[in-house]
Amino acid sequence: MKVLDYFKEICKIPHGSGNTKAIADYCINFAKEQGFEYYTDALNNVIIYAPGTVGFENHKPVILQGHLDMVCEKTEDKEFDFYCDSLELRTEGDFLYATDTTLGADNGIAVAMILTLLADKTAQHPPIEAVFTTDEEIGMFGAKKLDVTKLSSTTLINLDSDSEGVLIVSCAGGAKVDIHKELQIEYVHNVLKSIDDIYQNAEKQTEVSGIPFRITVSGLKGGHSGIEINKGRLNSNKVMAAFLGALKANGYEVRFATLNGGFKDNAIPTNTSAIVFLRKPGTNSIVSLLLDVMQLKEKFVEENNLETDLGLDISIKAYEPTIDTLVANLEDSTELIDFLIELPDGVQKMSADIKNLPETSLNLGVLKISQQIPDGYLPELYKQLKIDSDMRVSVRSSKKAEKEALLKKIEELANKRNAKFSVSGSYPAWEYRKDSPLRGIMVSAYRDLFGKEPEIKAIHAGLECGLFADKIENLDCVSFGPDLFDIHTPREHLSISSAERTYKYLLEVLKRL
Repeated sequence: MKVLDYFKEICKIPHGSGNTKAIADYCINFAKEQGFEYYTDALNNVIIYAPGTVGFENHKPVILQGHLDMVCEKTEDKEFDFYCDSLELRTEGDFLYATDTTLGADNGIAVAMILTLLADKTAQHPPIEAVFTTDEEIGMFGAKKLDVTKLSSTTLINLDSDSEGVLIVSCAGGAKVDIHKELQIEYVHNVLKSIDDIYQNAEKQTEVSGIPFRITVSGLKGGHSGIEINKGRLNSNKVMAAFLGALKANGYEVRFATLNGGFKDNAIPTNTSAIVFLRKPGTNSIVSLLLDVMQLKEKFVEENNLETDLGLDISIKAYEPTIDTLVANLEDSTELIDFLIELPDGVQKMSADIKNLPETSLNLGVLKISQQIPDGYLPELYKQLKIDSDMRVSVRSSKKAEKEALLKKIEELANKRNAKFSVSGSYPAWEYRKDSPLRGIMVSAYRDLFGKEPEIKAIHAGLECGLFADKIENLDCVSFGPDLFDIHTPREHLSISSAERTYKYLLEVLKRL
């Protein structure tokens, strides 16, 4: 069977993240049929051990690695059950698609290449430790838990890349940071009646607490917080903080009711909205206040409308809550704004080893202030309630020490502003190795086979290589793969000819190891 044949067999087996038992069993049955020893674990990771071919029996073993799970996405009108249905494949010219669903070539094509190699009795290769991990797409859980004492090799070829002719030699490590800060309530904006004698008069309430406005930051490009963080694009959460800071600097008191921006920590947010109560001593008219705020907004947009985000827009509208609304006190609101301004953003350091590669960065991906007034609450007890503010930050670095230093800095800023700090989902960097025998062999093999140089590249995102490099001492590792397009979407497709060339290249590399 050829690579494409094995891939089509894999596509018949449902294998989304968290549903990898069947595809793991397929690999185990393959090992049994071929007479190879194998290992599996409770997470459905599989290792197949294949001896070296004639003349290669005593060569050092090599790890070939890919992951078994795929991202499951479909078009809105597609009726499809990823848990039990086979993918519906179609070919358009040189490209292979799955109809209205993800194809799963990320990373099924790696599994197909490895199985093809192991079944090919004419291939020349050293002893192979074929490692198939699970749940890479939802947190690299299989690789994190894999018992690497089951491996003897210190050379690893990862096949989870998506651009032919590119050799990945380093990737960032990362972590998710969650920051939580409680905001004390100053009052409740009550839509029916005041909750305290001091607020019985509407004008008096405005004079004391401010006028409610909805402020929205929009029109930004956004992007992936690893791949596109070095393009200097604005972060809507940071823009909102900066604008509120500008209002403060011009004599405004800012009190939060709500604040929402971003959905994922690994995406640069494009839209952030807030309901805030604004007060400027001596300015009680809503019209005069709005005119003044609009003038400040125009100046702010002019100063911050970068070429990267010419669509930046800040809308400001007077807002009248239709439900009772908790309003945070001035002290905590000010402290939150100051924290958001102080929090670093974007690229913090560029790599000294690899041109144009961000070494360390962070992204304030999610920002949320939520509030809830319990049913039947008593107005006189409102001060017992609190408003929760939550932030999630993605931290990345290709250097372990740099990542730890940035995490420490964020923790110190959080402590300074009386906020809680926690880290989850941490994964190690795959640091660039200046002396890599494997890389040298792969470069020369590519040059001899295709008559040109491969591109040597590092990425500011995570790969399982980082986990293996962290757990296997002195691991020499390179990642490559065929051309894939629109991965993780229903438009995902694979270049068939690129897959064939990539497999041919893999065979050539193994002959030289």
